[in-house]
Amino acid sequence: MQSRKNLVFALAITTAASASIMMISVAYRAGYAAGSSSETVSVTGAAESLPTVEEARTMLAKVTNITGTTITANSLLVGSKAQLATTEVVTTGTTSFVRSIPKDQKTLQAELDAFREKMKQPSTATSTPLLPPLPFVIENISLADIHTSDVIFVTSADKILPGQPITATKILVESAPAEKR
Repeated sequence: MQSRKNLVFALAITTAASASIMMISVAYRAGYAAGSSSETVSVTGAAESLPTVEEARTMLAKVTNITGTTITANSLLVGSKAQLATTEVVTTGTTSFVRSIPKDQKTLQAELDAFREKMKQPSTATSTPLLPPLPFVIENISLADIHTSDVIFVTSADKILPGQPITATKILVESAPAEKR
């Protein structure tokens, strides 16, 4: 009688394991097919709130030319239908220009050490959460500080559409690490 119970238990475990392996295999194949397909895949749940390429209001690009207040740039958005498409970025008097400058290693290390010491101290329920130091400094610049081959992150109030000019509200210029400048 005991061996029959053991056999039934082993059979139940084997069936459950086989069913799990089959579900993983089917899910993997469905994900692989969806990822390699050029078709649009519908999503449900939390992912529905993420913007699609058609709703994008930001763009990463490499500057190829600057004429007056217009920047010509190539999109660097991998996987986009507009990948490496040339785009005109129009700037206005309200466009803000900033540059991210990486901190040198000694400064950042000193700030991280100070942060670690603060983390060791007991906190109260009313204290604000401690945030680690940023690895870069944001500096205000002007359009004149942007050069060809700079990588920029453009933010627009309107949707960014392939082949259409973009009116920028903010342009962030990425700087090379301190040791490469």
